[in-house]
Amino acid sequence: MVNKDLEAQIVIPILTGPSNWTTWFNRIRDYIDARSSFDLLNTNEPPEKYDGEEDRDHAKRTREWSTEQRNLMAVLRTRLSPGPRAKLVSEGHNTVKAALEFLFTHYRPKGSSGFQDLMKRWDNLTLAKCKDVNDFATQLRTIHDELYEMDKSCKMREPYLVLKFLQGLGPDYSQFWTSFNQSHLLVPERDVNGRITRKAITLDEVQAEAETEEQHLKRHGKRSNEVLALKALIANPRTLKGTNTNNKRPRDNSKSPTWLPCSVCHTPNHSDSRCWKQHPDKYPRKDSASDTRANAASAAAFLAAGLEDSDTDSNIEDQRPNKRSRTH
Repeated sequence: MVNKDLEAQIVIPILTGPSNWTTWFNRIRDYIDARSSFDLLNTNEPPEKYDGEEDRDHAKRTREWSTEQRNLMAVLRTRLSPGPRAKLVSEGHNTVKAALEFLFTHYRPKGSSGFQDLMKRWDNLTLAKCKDVNDFATQLRTIHDELYEMDKSCKMREPYLVLKFLQGLGPDYSQFWTSFNQSHLLVPERDVNGRITRKAITLDEVQAEAETEEQHLKRHGKRSNEVLALKALIANPRTLKGTNTNNKRPRDNSKSPTWLPCSVCHTPNHSDSRCWKQHPDKYPRKDSASDTRANAASAAAFLAAGLEDSDTDSNIEDQRPNKRSRTH
């Protein structure tokens, strides 16, 4: 019976070569196990006839086996890049087991060159080249698994994995690493009899702590951007909303028609009833210098308060200082 829930969770990458063989091979095997009701991974032959099984029933099971072979071979070919697909098609393999054995022979990392390629990926892998901490740890484990698949002697011990993980986090995690060294061990402590008295941290444990630090850094980075915006606002208080420090007549686009020149001041685009010369009370008031300074001072006070509580995730937009009300 097909396990649809498990099948839906299996994401099969495209096989491009030895660099992603291990991940691809494990995923395609999991998919076939979930998808097939026959043991297609271990045999190239159709199902044998049961004792006492009717010929028509056996023929039906054989047809079902052939159908599953065709369907899964089609899936397998779609998860190959053009090079591996062309090689597989040219060989004419029509069963899953034969196809996987062929691909295993040609694309499984092997020999000194395969080992060197994996170690190069290992050396070059850092958090900066990954999406996040989880992706970084996942890629480390993938390379570790590929080394082990190549040969059991290539397996890396846990301290090497943890150290590589810490070294790859980068300078943003320097404080995290300092704190880590004060409270955790890379290598376990033992007594004179060789019994472990204090355990070393595992990759799973250090990953969990690094993900917590990652969330903290993201919140801190958001806060820093908001503080920088306020600093820029204080440095140029004229950018505060509502201040009008130039003497130019603001454009009025509220009226679609173009007015004839005013008969009072002979300026186009406004009527006599809206002429500032004839109606001085309609001239827009501009903020005084004291208003501008007050707005900047309010922003500075808010910035100071925010820096004292930089670990909180407050909504700066809601707390931004408002322009003082005008007095006439």
